[in-house]
Amino acid sequence: MVGIAHSLLKDAAHIFNVASSEQAATASDFSNIQLFNPATSGKNVLVDGVMVSVDDPDTVRWGLTETELDGTAGVIKTNRGGAYGGDVEITAEADSPTATTYLAAADTLGRVSAGDEGTPLWSQGKFVILPPGFGLTIVKQTVNEALYATFTFSELDE
Repeated sequence: MVGIAHSLLKDAAHIFNVASSEQAATASDFSNIQLFNPATSGKNVLVDGVMVSVDDPDTVRWGLTETELDGTAGVIKTNRGGAYGGDVEITAEADSPTATTYLAAADTLGRVSAGDEGTPLWSQGKFVILPPGFGLTIVKQTVNEALYATFTFSELDE
């Protein structure tokens, strides 16, 4: 029991970051959200949690890509509510005429049926590492529908 309490205190002391974004429904376009680690960051990014939500239940794809989205910036804060001062960016984009514009089928790592209650992309204890110049991109598979995503991540020295 002491070991468990120590582990909880240690985790509680760890500062990590929370990034959140949403892409409104846009006629004839697929909704995309991306957490991107710029090539100039000099750090790897450990993404240890992703929650997606949609207005209408649907399939979303996710994967790693070197194509950086160019849309609306989301919000990033530390888990203590403070300002985030790193290089990682979160962006939402709907200028996507096909479901593979920003995430090619060959780069897709998984699919999940998402609902309006929030759906984790993977189970606890799993993670993705974003090296500099890569992003974790989520794409909704139906045009003209909204997409919401929240990521938890930490920056690691290379």
